[in-house]
Amino acid sequence: MDQDQGWVKIRDCKREDAEQIASFYNRFGYGTGPSGYPLKTDDILRLMDEREIVSYLLAEYEGSIIGTMLFSTLSGQKMPDPRAVWSGYFIIHPEFRNGGIPGRFFSETISRLTEKGYWYIDTEVDPTNRLAMALYKRVGMYKTSRSHLDYDGYIDLRCYLPYILQYVLNGYQSMLPEGIMENVGWKNLITSVTRSNETDSVVNHGVEMVPYTIQYGEMGVTCWIDIRSQKVTRMESPQFRFDSYIVEGQTLTIGQNIRIRFEFENRQDSNILVQFQTHLGNQEVEYQNGQKIQLLDAGESIEWEETITLLSPLQGELKTRVQFGEVQFDFHSGVEVRSRVELSMPPKSLLRGESTTTYLRLKSLVPEPIRVHLQVKVSDDKRLQAILPEKDTWLIESEEIVDIPLWLQGTQAGVGELICEVYSEQNKCIHTGHFQIPVHSKDGIVRYKRDGRIILENPSISVQVDSDTGGIYVYDQISGKQVIQEAWPDLGFPYTSAVKRMASRSLQFNDESESTIVVKEMRGNGATLTRKISICSVRMVKIEDSTNSTDSIKIHPWCMLRDAVIHIPCKEGIRKDTVIYEDFPFLIHDFEYAHDLQLPSDPEAYSMSWSAFENSEVTVGMVWKGQVESLLYGLRWMPAIVFASGASGKKMFPFISKKKKLKNIRESYKSSEPRAVHYYVVARSGVEDIKRHWQTLVDRGKFSDPFTQQTEFSLPIRHTASMEMGEVSVEERNEASKLLYLIDNQTIQLKLAPEHQGAITSLKVQGRELLLQMQGSERRGGRDGPAPRSGILLKPFEQPIDLETNALLDDHPPISFQANPISVTEKDGITWKGIRCSSEHVSLDYLLVPNVPLIRLDFHASNRSRAFQESYFAIQSLWNGFQEKRRAKTIHYWNALGHQVLTEKGIRRKVYGEPRMVLELGSDLFVACWMPSYLGQLAAYELPKKGFQVSLIHPVKVGSGEQKRYSTYFAIGHSVEEVCNYFRMGG
Repeated sequence: MDQDQGWVKIRDCKREDAEQIASFYNRFGYGTGPSGYPLKTDDILRLMDEREIVSYLLAEYEGSIIGTMLFSTLSGQKMPDPRAVWSGYFIIHPEFRNGGIPGRFFSETISRLTEKGYWYIDTEVDPTNRLAMALYKRVGMYKTSRSHLDYDGYIDLRCYLPYILQYVLNGYQSMLPEGIMENVGWKNLITSVTRSNETDSVVNHGVEMVPYTIQYGEMGVTCWIDIRSQKVTRMESPQFRFDSYIVEGQTLTIGQNIRIRFEFENRQDSNILVQFQTHLGNQEVEYQNGQKIQLLDAGESIEWEETITLLSPLQGELKTRVQFGEVQFDFHSGVEVRSRVELSMPPKSLLRGESTTTYLRLKSLVPEPIRVHLQVKVSDDKRLQAILPEKDTWLIESEEIVDIPLWLQGTQAGVGELICEVYSEQNKCIHTGHFQIPVHSKDGIVRYKRDGRIILENPSISVQVDSDTGGIYVYDQISGKQVIQEAWPDLGFPYTSAVKRMASRSLQFNDESESTIVVKEMRGNGATLTRKISICSVRMVKIEDSTNSTDSIKIHPWCMLRDAVIHIPCKEGIRKDTVIYEDFPFLIHDFEYAHDLQLPSDPEAYSMSWSAFENSEVTVGMVWKGQVESLLYGLRWMPAIVFASGASGKKMFPFISKKKKLKNIRESYKSSEPRAVHYYVVARSGVEDIKRHWQTLVDRGKFSDPFTQQTEFSLPIRHTASMEMGEVSVEERNEASKLLYLIDNQTIQLKLAPEHQGAITSLKVQGRELLLQMQGSERRGGRDGPAPRSGILLKPFEQPIDLETNALLDDHPPISFQANPISVTEKDGITWKGIRCSSEHVSLDYLLVPNVPLIRLDFHASNRSRAFQESYFAIQSLWNGFQEKRRAKTIHYWNALGHQVLTEKGIRRKVYGEPRMVLELGSDLFVACWMPSYLGQLAAYELPKKGFQVSLIHPVKVGSGEQKRYSTYFAIGHSVEEVCNYFRMGG
């Protein structure tokens, strides 16, 4: 539909616009162009084919494109929530950004979205882009507690306007003047002009909500969205005001007495007869203090509370229907009713005949102490035996966690079920936990279900299939780490699967086989897609895809190793290089349709059908066979592969010999040959193991190794021989009403701010400031930006860190430390002096020795609880550059390839490696930082305009009553070799 307003026309994008759209994106630096890979016409045509597009609009001025906006069901490899759609490609020519084009884009789409049943519009935005954040705020896209920074550095914003417009229209029915909804859209939305540093939501009565005020002609309506239920919980209009909520909040426990409060005001000039009906979950709430039908005078208000006792668990809503005349509205508030205790157990598997002691973790969820006792039993004592300690009862304080030892022995291969019952002092069972415990034979496979996943595993690997999404998760049993993630495959256009946030599907699982998982999806057009998953050797997974459709099949394998080296067998030889996120192999999420960037998509360009990702612990490889249309490398795709439909001239990666092939078909699908087959190999013998599997599965012939050799640059490493005599001074100082400490060892000078995360805010050598200093609003975190990350600071995590969630860049609750001078004399007679920053559970020592450019940070963790504690901490830093390195510092790091070098490009990138690195700052200044422990990890993130943020990460595992120390070192020198001399300090 064309809409000519002013001199700018808003219309649908057409295929013949592809060339001009690509040129527009490249001109204004959108997409892959700034990295040296401009978008092509064919790329935009593939976008139109491969993406499930709800609406793709362009703004046109005098025949030239000046803006675009896309609404689709995929963004950043994330599927939307039900009834939500993603907005993106929101690009407007700089000369037109202050006009009404943004609102016109959204308003043009509102009727289309509501007609198709969409309630919400989501978008991804860089939170440091203040212009974009303000622009999205103008059109009602809000940041709430559900907006988390993802791995790519973006947060999700959500607009509820389509839902609210439909909600108000349906609720008022015929009361609204005729035609009033026809021109209602974003231009009718009234928003505040400020955006808070945390969220745009407010909290009333313990309920997080977002208000929307919309003007319908002369009538203004305000609706509050409950963030937990994602629906309207409160409303004000010229006719009435209504609110309902649970006084005790939205998270409750069984046995708790709660009060539900209701407030209603008649704002009309006449009497009305109002009806109320409330449900908590599926149970209707009987009114004892209020009435279901009440006659209210003009201007009259009523308030009342109902008290009920919660008797069963619930993950649902408090819903109240309000009706008077032809007006009817439903109001919602999300509610969770939990058991009085929470019982969990770490995933555990046993070998047949093996015994071990693990634990049951018990957490109290009630506000007062509770005394309980436990009973355990097994469903089959011939397979599994379990014994609790003799202690009868456990007294647990409110919110306390207690680990209760549990002895297990596997006596027969298979899956044993452990049933644990928790009893109160009154001998009433208040919670029952069911835990599946696989017992393995040496080479056997077991199948079982846990937490919504169907699992196949042996002692070496675990393959888990999500019963809701069909996603595949592969774990290395030895390290316990996830190594692969794969979304459900696509069948023909459009491609709707996403590997990072997968969507629910209607799937059928077979229950007959104990050694395979067969999943079938029935599509609305009659097509079926069947996936068979099996463990076909000790460390290899086989996945076969069959279909009755002639459409192509696209698979989405994603490697979970971050500190990886990738091996790709090209025609000219095997390319081997470090994986640098958003740099090599180059790709940016949302541009997966862009082909032939750093690596070709044509399968003819590759000599063999395998790839491998390798780090210091494990090598993860993929082998595939079938008729391949395109291979898509980039980020951590292994690669994504499109298997061709029907007969094609594309390269056929051969199946194995005819005899073996027929045998495989008889053992799998009797009805049809699989269209696509791929294998995952989790190897401990390096890339050679992957090549051997490829030869066995596909080539079955001799193989000439064309590896190109890389020479590792070896650096001298030795202990510091001696330290000159001198003093370390510690001075307390107040600056701008803030307590600071100055530590000076006559070589380096530190400034420490205990109230600012215990951070080193200044580090000077020879009068030069080495740490990046935030300026202006950045120093305060900025009105729109995250908390400041300047200096060297500690970032503790209460739980194991998931780097896929971008936890290292996410906002973190600030910690205020108490500081005291400290002196530590080691066994070698060297005395370290500095400051200890302490909080309730952790402390961090900043220590120096005289006249040596060396800083030691000791992280101390103590555990006073009755539960084993597992967490992580990171030491983060941002650095200045000088002269030739002012704009482009260089980092030296180490991974499976040995010594590597990376120089800043001013783009967003991520690289991982061993827990040591050297940073070239320029002016003959070099900084090394390292952790002596092999359990540590380096994460270097390049942030545009700020450079490298260096993080050293380490797990913290502390038993009940234990204390542990973990050290991190920084050294400053005039060459790479000089600072590397310190690498064995603390080793």
